Amino acid sequence: MIHSIISFQDRPTCASHQNGRTLLTSMAKACPAFICRHPGWVLALGLAVSLTSVAQRASGPEASSSESDTPIPLGVLQAPVAVIAPRAASAQNFALTFDDGPHPVHTPALLDWLKQNRIRATFFVLGQNAERYPDLVKRMVQEGHEVGNHSWSHPNLRVMSPKKMLAEVRRAHDLITRITGRAPVLFRPPYGALSASQRRLIEKEFRYQVVLWTVDTQDWKLRNATQVAAVLESGTRGGSIVLAHDIHDRILPALEQMLPAWRLRHLNPMPLSAP
Repeated sequence: MIHSIISFQDRPTCASHQNGRTLLTSMAKACPAFICRHPGWVLALGLAVSLTSVAQRASGPEASSSESDTPIPLGVLQAPVAVIAPRAASAQNFALTFDDGPHPVHTPALLDWLKQNRIRATFFVLGQNAERYPDLVKRMVQEGHEVGNHSWSHPNLRVMSPKKMLAEVRRAHDLITRITGRAPVLFRPPYGALSASQRRLIEKEFRYQVVLWTVDTQDWKLRNATQVAAVLESGTRGGSIVLAHDIHDRILPALEQMLPAWRLRHLNPMPLSAP
């Protein structure tokens, strides 16, 4: 494994007064010694990402028709979700992740590029898109990528009942398992929206590690690949978890722009936890 994924308790003992909030600034204030001892550790926090302006993503029959442009309020996550603890050479490794696919055009092009450049990544797929394009999910696994669960239809799980939420996650879980021959071990909630009790329930039911991100490429909002590349340029460092989407046409040219710069900085894109 390239990275270890470690769950936090709801409220870290060194910051219990924070009522389970996961802001890195709060952790730094409450536990400066911890931050100093572990500078390479990165909190994968939804609260660090602006979720108040989620825009409508893709349109057309090839994209997920159920994605919503309803803004998810900042602060919906009430508990720490995950910490990614890179192993050796962590200053050079970062996790490259893609949500919402597979897409019949953009995902194959991305997979071609990843293969050409010997890069592996983590794909958080939607069940309904995996059902439409199972061969692309199989290809992800065959080419060394990791496949995680991103729900079936991209709803806001935060407003769903426990029963409906579990059904939404399980439907995608079962399909991914059938397609790939292995059960997914990672889960990323749509919009990063998940309560503390929901996280515990998901982890108990599926033995998932729930992982968010530290760098939002904003490829769902920015219409120019150069702008997306600028976000990657300024945000990516060793230990980052990069959020991108393989349902948009601008992420691939942005990655093509960024790869030489990453190599100059000795930064290596990798999957979250695949061997």
